[in-house]
Amino acid sequence: MIKDKFKEIVKAGIYPPLKDAGFKKSGNHFIKKLDETQQVVTLQLSQGNSHEQLRFYFRCGILINGIKPEPRDLKSEVYADYRFSIDRVTNEFDNDQFDITNDTQIAPIAKKIEEVIKSELIPFFNKHETEKACIDFMTSQDSLQGSFDLIKYLCVNNQISHLEEYVIRLTKFLKSIKGQYSDPNTARKRVDKMISLISEFEKLTPELKEKIEKSW
Repeated sequence: MIKDKFKEIVKAGIYPPLKDAGFKKSGNHFIKKLDETQQVVTLQLSQGNSHEQLRFYFRCGILINGIKPEPRDLKSEVYADYRFSIDRVTNEFDNDQFDITNDTQIAPIAKKIEEVIKSELIPFFNKHETEKACIDFMTSQDSLQGSFDLIKYLCVNNQISHLEEYVIRLTKFLKSIKGQYSDPNTARKRVDKMISLISEFEKLTPELKEKIEKSW
């Protein structure tokens, strides 16, 4: 059966390296709890699966306890502060989806996934085990993922220089992609929301406001 092949791939190529790295299995979810962060790997099955074909998605996430200290559902990467798929950390896969059919040979797929987990995914996780490592990484990216939570974090922790660098970076990024929105004002509205949020925490100085506007 197709589901049996999926289970064999998990058993042979996915669970062993994750287990060795300290992850615990719960269904199709693998969780590693650390002092400052929590790491999640989720194998999401497609709703369109049939007896002839099964598709699953290999998705990951890192939860930063300092950003949201309240308990969160660890059985999904969607609640993570930083979400990414397996192809984010490797050039071996073009995307995060894997298709299994009756003709699929299990061993080669399992072996390839195992090698990527060992050589690329686990090292990535290991580099971002602490709160500081995650915050530094996320604020260095041209990405809106978790941006408002990160701004709140930097304000609350009084990391002003870090806050300035991050907000200016985001402002420049939003300016560069503003043409991608159907509403031409969307990007600017996000900048204004960032300004408003910083102001709420009383961290918005005239100098920072001026730097943001010049970046736009």
